[in-house]
Amino acid sequence: MNYFKEFGVAAVHLDEVQDSGRYKTKDSIDAFLKIFWNMMQHKEWPICLIMTATPEARQLINDDRTLQRRLKPMEMRPMNFVEDGQVLRKTLGHLFDDAGLADPGILSIDEFIKILIHASAGRFGVAVEMSIEAIGECLGEGSDEIDMGHFADAYEMRMDCDEELNPFVSENWKLIDTLTALQRYEEERQVKRRQFSARFAAWRGHLLIVGKGRDVADRMREWIVEGAAEGFNVMPPLFPSGLQSFALQVMPHLSS
Repeated sequence: MNYFKEFGVAAVHLDEVQDSGRYKTKDSIDAFLKIFWNMMQHKEWPICLIMTATPEARQLINDDRTLQRRLKPMEMRPMNFVEDGQVLRKTLGHLFDDAGLADPGILSIDEFIKILIHASAGRFGVAVEMSIEAIGECLGEGSDEIDMGHFADAYEMRMDCDEELNPFVSENWKLIDTLTALQRYEEERQVKRRQFSARFAAWRGHLLIVGKGRDVADRMREWIVEGAAEGFNVMPPLFPSGLQSFALQVMPHLSS
């Protein structure tokens, strides 16, 4: 809290709060939440909390009466074409301009905006993500005009689906259950994120060196010479190939 007070921090934004309650015990969740109770109730420098999360976080908040009293929930409703179509259209126009891409006319097509809203399950942020991915597809092929095909390719890459389940391709796009598809995508992404975190957890709080063999050797030698270390634990991301790469590319420079 002294840090917040010293630098005048009045609010803290916590994103992806729903992940805080996943696969945890009640005791660990209570300990996690207590940190934020104390921040909000600090006598000298109370902090305002801004939490963003998916609807899954409701359970985390509803189980705690203290948070219920201090938080004002604001639920973002799904987009619809009538109320949000024009905002989405302008947003995409800015994204295309920033990427230096010309619009051959898809932004003027109402059905395209409706398809994008449906493909993103009415989530503005997801629609923007899909649009950025489509821009990437367009730039990747060296084109200076973005069209529906780039959105179709980006959706296929994201969702790993056939054409009949791709709303940017299928004539019956309204019948595609994009919400279930998006939920499956999010679940798979969370699994990959947890696997990645578990795999590299050993690196937290330790020196991570990335570079060519000579660069790695020079950095290690520097630590030894300056007295910062007497030895190293080598933890390559892959075994045994990573250890073999270290032996072939780094060890010769250390022994020279």
